[in-house]
Amino acid sequence: MDLMLVYTLLVAGVDRWQQPKGYSSTALRQVLFYYALFLAIDWVSASFAFLLEKKEHWRLLWWLFLQRFCYRQVMYYVMSRAWLLPLEGHQSAGVSWIRKATVESTAVRLRIH
Repeated sequence: MDLMLVYTLLVAGVDRWQQPKGYSSTALRQVLFYYALFLAIDWVSASFAFLLEKKEHWRLLWWLFLQRFCYRQVMYYVMSRAWLLPLEGHQSAGVSWIRKATVESTAVRLRIH
């Protein structure tokens, strides 16, 4: 949804810039409507989750909008880095692959006496 919104905003901006008299904002309005609907459904489902959790503080629910806009963008960045680094040949930080030859063969471990 986020990518569709950004794409539509860019296309609408270019269309309006290139053809100011023939510009129609119908596609932009449709995408904004569906994006708002997406956020509303997300909020309603989160409200239902809060309803199921009896001791949860309802004031935390209002942070959902900020979380959806900020946290999701950070996760897009993390996801793209996680995909691009191995493709470039880099190893992820904190991962070390040292062979120690400490694993026994399954035939030796499963020997019946």
